[in-house]
Amino acid sequence: MSKTQPIRETCQLKELKEYYLTVRPNLRNYTLITLGLNTALRIGDILQITWGMVYDFERKKYRSHLLLTEQKPIKRQ
Repeated sequence: MSKTQPIRETCQLKELKEYYLTVRPNLRNYTLITLGLNTALRIGDILQITWGMVYDFERKKYRSHLLLTEQKPIKRQ
């Protein structure tokens, strides 16, 4: 089994974001990629974010902050 490596080149990261914004539009994937790049959160932590955490439905406006507790996976040896 081979290991995966992160994308380190800024131009490749921009191309990945652009792909999901214009070439094959998918707002969910674009948002996940952008949020991951800008926060350095793990995908498991990002996927726990709900609309209720982002948008205040009673006041009908977006929240200014999110409070997240990072969940680091347990490593078995």
